[in-house]
Amino acid sequence: MQGGDRIIMEGKDSPLDLPRLLSPPTPTPPQTQSKTMLLAATTKSAMQRQIWPLMRSPLMRPVVAPCRGFAKGSPTHVVMHEMREADSLHAVQGTSGRHTLYSDLMPEAGGGNKGPGPKEYVLTALGSCTLITMRIYSDLMIKERKWPGKTIEKMSVTCSEHGDDHHVPTRIEVRVSLKSNLDEDQIRRLMAAAGKCPVKRMLLGGIKEGITTVVDKD
Repeated sequence: MQGGDRIIMEGKDSPLDLPRLLSPPTPTPPQTQSKTMLLAATTKSAMQRQIWPLMRSPLMRPVVAPCRGFAKGSPTHVVMHEMREADSLHAVQGTSGRHTLYSDLMPEAGGGNKGPGPKEYVLTALGSCTLITMRIYSDLMIKERKWPGKTIEKMSVTCSEHGDDHHVPTRIEVRVSLKSNLDEDQIRRLMAAAGKCPVKRMLLGGIKEGITTVVDKD
């Protein structure tokens, strides 16, 4: 797909077309072989029985989920406080690690527009997570020479909500703009990887134990 082409990601995720792990060979030494050859075959078979289970373990198997742990080191909580300023009664300020965040409503909704609205942050999280996931995956494929001669000059993601409900959209569209020399199969693999970004999985019900709300009284 050449520069300027666009791809729309929506619906359910497509599984990654990952390479299969090779099955361990089963030695079948001929009945007429010498004792030396039989000993060698037996030793090789014993080594395979010992080594192959290790190769199938999560620590030794080839990397098939390159984006696993890409959020390592990120803060695990965000603290938000009301600002309660005269010109904006709904503005809030938050901290996430070393970053300061602001959120507010639009004037039409009674806010002072001092920062993105809460739903804007959701779309921002989805778009940035999708884009980062795509770049990590594509960089890995190019670095390991699985996509020889391929480059991605530019990528961008636009997330938009659709539907009549002003609170919860009926649908969210993720539109990817890709300028590269990837072929159709490589683009399909890239989109499959993007569809598995952590934020999308969270939004589609990937939080197994749900979201709980508790109260801390002063």
